Amino acid sequence: MQTSKTTTSKTNYKTTTNAANIQPISGYRNVVITRTGPAISTAGNQNASSIRTIEMKKSYGVSATPGATSNIVHSGVNNLMNGREKEKNELQELNDRFANYIDKVRSLEDENKRLTDELNDLKDQWGKETARIKALYDSDMSQLRRSLDQAEASKAQLEMKINTLEDLIQEAHVELNDATQLHTADKETIDKMTSTLSDYEHEIGNLRKRLSSLEEEKIRDNKEIIRLKEDINQLKKDLDKETLEHITAHNEVQSLLDQIEFLKKIFESEIRELAALVYKDSSETKDFWRNEMAQALRDIQSEYDKKMEALHFDMEAQYTLKIQEVRTNQSKENVETVQLREENTRLKDQLADMRNRLPELEARNNELERLLELLRREIEEKNRDFDMEKANLRKELMNRQSELESILIELQILLDAKLSLELEIIAYRKMLEGEEYRVNRKSNSTFNQTGRNIDSMDHITRSTISQQQAVPSTKTQVTSIVKGEMSAKTSFQRTAKGNVTIQECSADGKFIILENTGSQDEDISGYILSRNTDNGRIIVKHVISPKSILEPTGKNRYYKIWARGNKPQGSNDAECSESNWGYGAHIVTTLQNSKGEEKATHTQRTVYQL
Repeated sequence: MQTSKTTTSKTNYKTTTNAANIQPISGYRNVVITRTGPAISTAGNQNASSIRTIEMKKSYGVSATPGATSNIVHSGVNNLMNGREKEKNELQELNDRFANYIDKVRSLEDENKRLTDELNDLKDQWGKETARIKALYDSDMSQLRRSLDQAEASKAQLEMKINTLEDLIQEAHVELNDATQLHTADKETIDKMTSTLSDYEHEIGNLRKRLSSLEEEKIRDNKEIIRLKEDINQLKKDLDKETLEHITAHNEVQSLLDQIEFLKKIFESEIRELAALVYKDSSETKDFWRNEMAQALRDIQSEYDKKMEALHFDMEAQYTLKIQEVRTNQSKENVETVQLREENTRLKDQLADMRNRLPELEARNNELERLLELLRREIEEKNRDFDMEKANLRKELMNRQSELESILIELQILLDAKLSLELEIIAYRKMLEGEEYRVNRKSNSTFNQTGRNIDSMDHITRSTISQQQAVPSTKTQVTSIVKGEMSAKTSFQRTAKGNVTIQECSADGKFIILENTGSQDEDISGYILSRNTDNGRIIVKHVISPKSILEPTGKNRYYKIWARGNKPQGSNDAECSESNWGYGAHIVTTLQNSKGEEKATHTQRTVYQL
């Protein structure tokens, strides 16, 4: 019997960062077993042998979404358990057949004893060779039994190890879920604190703006007071100037009057001198000069009176005008002064109120700053704790990933061992079938063909030992190919016209989550949520119930709509009338308000590659 065995193993691994899982993408095996059948004695004393070639190609393909590693392991373990049961049944069947074979061998041994006398010559010729073949056959059978026992023991150990690894994986999943819940709770707390901090900062900003506006108003009032004081000083200066000019004009008038009086005295002295001269002349001359002097005096007096009258009128008009201007300016100054006093009083009252409120505002500002500092410190501590916990979780996740990788490697080793056991079982079955066929042929053959059958058996045994025999003339080939490998790439795209967005759409069509990303309440009553799967293959619409409000913070920030029959018990979430939202390669989810205006979209595209 000739046996040729070729085994090719190839395993590729892909690490997906998002899911933090190591997934076996493809495991390809190509196993070819070539085994010759027993030589069949035909007419003409020619040996016709058949060869059976079993070619097995197996490819393990896994294309899982993130978080599906446990399903892969469970399915692999289930397949392994099913294979184990199948192998037990096959081994039981093979043992029964082997027992039958032993019975037949015993009957043949009895027959050989009965034919001992008839085959003395043949025993003398081939007795030693037959004993050696029998010893080799017994040793091979004992070795096969030991191999089968060892395979059963290793299989039991591997099953125990697989159960232990499954428990470890389950514990890792539980710890990961707990960590995810803690992370979500911390995230919600941080969001609440951030919202409160933003409100405090907004209030502080308003107070600072109000304080700055009051400071600016105070500065403007001070500038206005300074300007009014400058105007008052300028008016006082103008009044002093006008008064000085009035006094100067009065002094000039007085000096002119003194000058006139002085000239009058001079003229009178000259007149007296001229009169004395006149008395010395003749009477004609006296009369002439008297008339001339009288005329001259009259002219001088009239001219003097005219000038004095004109000067008096001018001075009086100018003085009256100045007095009127001073009185007008003084009345205006009095009105403006009263207004300035009232405005100054009002500003002083406002300033006093502001000064009275300033300590309270400063105290409130200090309190808000203190609270802000406490919140910042608390947020920093939370962030540090969160970073530490995140680092620990990442470290634990890396450890779990390494453990999962080692588990997958051990699982691959188990699958390899399982495949080798299957190959050994197949080889064992084929060998038993060949021996059964040979025994049946031998039992049904006549005594004349016994020699040729023994020669054929000897030929087959030598072929089994040496495993070097010429290619037989007949060849039967059995090929079993199981291969499957697929990869999927999914992309998401979200758009929103407002504060309401489609936060998440379940890939299996179980739920849809809406989120309020703004800082105010959003009323989504009467909104229409529609989901189009594969360009109209499945269209699901749902109208949101009245009084549906999305708050900016807290658990009411999200609005979850379950498909019918998928909502957990005790949940207050909404539920759609359809049993599934739909799933496929191209999914478009749209949110419209009651007027038909599009508010948000969520597009999911999945591309499959073989």
